[in-house]
Amino acid sequence: MKRLYILFVITLTLPSLALSFPSLIGEPLLLLEYKDARDPVFYPDGEGLLFCTGESGAHDIWTYEFKSAVGPSKIFSGGDNLEPSFSPEGNFIVFARDTGAGFDLWNMDTAGGNLVQITSEASDERRPRVSPIKWSSYDYESQTGDEFYKVLFIKEHDGKFDLYSVNTNSSLFRAFTFCGQTPDEDWFKENYGWSYSHPGDAYQPYSTVNDGDWFYGGLIALCSIQGSSGADTFRIRYDWGWGGPPFSEVKMKAKRLSVSPNGTQIAYVDSQDNLYIYDLYADDTLLVASTVSLESNIAWAPDGASLVYSKGGKLYQQPLENPMSSVWNLFEFSNFSSNQLEKLEKNGFIATGETANLFHQLYNYSKYGSYGDEYEIPNFITSDSVLEVFHLYFDFLLRVLEEEVFYDKLNTMVTLLVSSAEEELSAADTPEEKERWEYICDYFTVAYALLNPDMPGSYSSRVSQELASISAKSGYSIFFPEKTPPFNFAVFLPRGHYTTSETLTNYFLGMMWLSQGSFLAEEDEELLTSLYITSLMQDETVLSLFKDIYDIQCLFVGRADDFGPEIYTHLIE
Repeated sequence: MKRLYILFVITLTLPSLALSFPSLIGEPLLLLEYKDARDPVFYPDGEGLLFCTGESGAHDIWTYEFKSAVGPSKIFSGGDNLEPSFSPEGNFIVFARDTGAGFDLWNMDTAGGNLVQITSEASDERRPRVSPIKWSSYDYESQTGDEFYKVLFIKEHDGKFDLYSVNTNSSLFRAFTFCGQTPDEDWFKENYGWSYSHPGDAYQPYSTVNDGDWFYGGLIALCSIQGSSGADTFRIRYDWGWGGPPFSEVKMKAKRLSVSPNGTQIAYVDSQDNLYIYDLYADDTLLVASTVSLESNIAWAPDGASLVYSKGGKLYQQPLENPMSSVWNLFEFSNFSSNQLEKLEKNGFIATGETANLFHQLYNYSKYGSYGDEYEIPNFITSDSVLEVFHLYFDFLLRVLEEEVFYDKLNTMVTLLVSSAEEELSAADTPEEKERWEYICDYFTVAYALLNPDMPGSYSSRVSQELASISAKSGYSIFFPEKTPPFNFAVFLPRGHYTTSETLTNYFLGMMWLSQGSFLAEEDEELLTSLYITSLMQDETVLSLFKDIYDIQCLFVGRADDFGPEIYTHLIE
């Protein structure tokens, strides 16, 4: 069975996610027409059904696997057998059986063997439901004990019907409701402030087949109380070991109650035989089918995607577009507002702020949940949150350094390098040296012009052409004509925080020029250019400015893979 969960998604806004209440209902499908079929119940894995059939007043228990090509098969007969209920693991079945002295509760394995009688009261016990988890009678002193399940059922006595439970080992037979009076009622009121009594008959128990119905080990039971005035009431009780008061009541005419797998919705039939779904959280109803006239219970598919019911001796399947019924832990988010539920229905998710001050407080939900260890709200932890926070700090710190520190240091360094190159050009003795120093002077002049676009000045044709290509973000490089691939002027498009101020834009263009222009050590001419530039950087002021920028940048992005001035300095020495 596929389960969906509401998650705490740990991102910057810490949203919670859920799916929506059903909005579209499909047409009912004839599932099975087989000998007055009734009392359908799904296998826990959703792959088949149990149901009861009978032609002469007595009913047998049959099984039907959806993928089977053989069809239904009988697994148990003898007496009148009704209202089967699976154990959570699907390894045994509890059902009501009448062998001539009234209905008692029995269990057996899924093949129809190992038959065990659970109750043997003089009155009828009907409509059993198996608890979703195991209980234990383990005694620490004797180191012995049994594991068992609880079974909720309706017990008839003197024409009245009440809600009871019994353990599958036939121990601890307990009443949850009493018609009109309660044994020791005054004592219960004095100690607990409530009474077991109710005005009418409890005729439909329900314990859903998932852990969502357990609060600190307390069994939630849903029953319908038919009052003397004719008004019916949904009443929910839970067992703390001694019974418990109702914590939710919904007054409306209702029968054939059936709870969705996640315990958030109730399918029922009203007094006009219309099939509805009531949502406990939205406090709203949805009409599923009109005038269905059901003969027995309604069965929810384990994935919440359909209902199965009997009508006219046939089994019908009612498809639901109902993703909310598969959200297992919606009960832990009972504080959703009507507006939030509407957004769930419309969008399929909601985002809610949390009051946690620290991340570890949210992580505790995945360990302890809202109601103790048995209820754990999954955390979906995405690296996006950590990376986004890191990126914001990184971007902010880098932007401040570049605008307030690096720009001035880079501009000063480039200005000094242009001046030093011009001095070397004036002092050059040979045409080859003059050409090389002129190239270096123009190279740093391009960087200076990019860093100071508003400064007036006259540039050589080589510098002017390169600046024009940079401005157009395309063209042919005068400085690096032989490069393969060709010099890429498209990279000179400012982006990110470099568009937020003129200083940052100019810094970006100047640094891009200095980082994109490469002088390869394997090429003799380019290696000589690198050595000449390194000689200019031996000036203490220039070298200090370079280190101030480079050493801090290494903290952000690591050291450069290419050879730098520190390596070429060793070659010069």
